Amino acid sequence: MAHLPRFVKSALGPETYPPHEGVEFAFLGASNSGKSTLVNALLGTKLCKTSSKPGHTSLLNFFEVKKGLYFVDLPGYGFAKKSKKEQKIWQDAIEVFLMDRPNLALCYVLFDLKRGLLQSDIGLLEWLGQNEIPYALLATKIDKLNQKDRSKALKTIKGQGVGAELIQTSSVKKTGIKEIWAHIEALREISASQNAH
Repeated sequence: MAHLPRFVKSALGPETYPPHEGVEFAFLGASNSGKSTLVNALLGTKLCKTSSKPGHTSLLNFFEVKKGLYFVDLPGYGFAKKSKKEQKIWQDAIEVFLMDRPNLALCYVLFDLKRGLLQSDIGLLEWLGQNEIPYALLATKIDKLNQKDRSKALKTIKGQGVGAELIQTSSVKKTGIKEIWAHIEALREISASQNAH
């Protein structure tokens, strides 16, 4: 039996996805949001490749975390120094996955709290809402802000009309890791229950 968690495969289109087994959680965010680093913190091992160069993730990367539980690390957006043609391919691949993946339980949208929500983040949240795709927000790198600046940044986000559930995280200090896991396990149970009926 394979040691878990494990990398399953990289893919760019439905014909290359692994079978839709178990329950999946997708992770999205701008190319410098600390997405792959946070996924590694959740996995407890460095399965996700990280890079100092934004836009390192160019494919959809599937990981089996536990029996019946999968993570999907999606390509970053916004800061990658890629051609418009390449970015369009990525965008289309992400949209197809999010729209058509039957066992997708939730999308976690990550953003650097110091930068706040970028226009690309807001556009993504609007698109997810329009397509009735459930999501929650993960504010990353909170260790880079003091309490006053953190509160100010969170107030700004609420002022932007974002009513989604938000978990504050730091991969460096492992802040929010337990909370995310509790969130995942609760949703996993609900999803499994719904699929059983």
